[in-house]
Amino acid sequence: LATKKSSKISLEIVKYRIVMFEDIIPEAIAIARCVIAQGSLTAKNEKECNAFGSVLNSNTEFDGNIELFKAFGTLIRNPIQIMDPTDCSVLISYTTCDEVPKRDIKLVSMSPIDFSLSMQDASLIFST
Repeated sequence: LATKKSSKISLEIVKYRIVMFEDIIPEAIAIARCVIAQGSLTAKNEKECNAFGSVLNSNTEFDGNIELFKAFGTLIRNPIQIMDPTDCSVLISYTTCDEVPKRDIKLVSMSPIDFSLSMQDASLIFST
């Protein structure tokens, strides 16, 4: 008889900041454009595995507050907000049925998302 194993993991990151620089030479990093994502985050994961360790079901949830702004250099000078602070959740589920994996990803926001992005900002975000 095969048995199933379940596990739960929770993670809380109180504050975070992610800085994405455009491709530059090291000597110019002090003046380089960057996009910054910052806020707070909690993550939860629940999964169920079979006796052989293969994942049968997995549910992951990220809840947090995020804001985006652009600035210049490592000192983050002249910041300009491109997305207002927003409370949101990302839900990712993975299910195996008849050995066919199914994945669902949902983004939920409890408030409107106000976003202002130039073509230069988009190229900086999507090039990293």
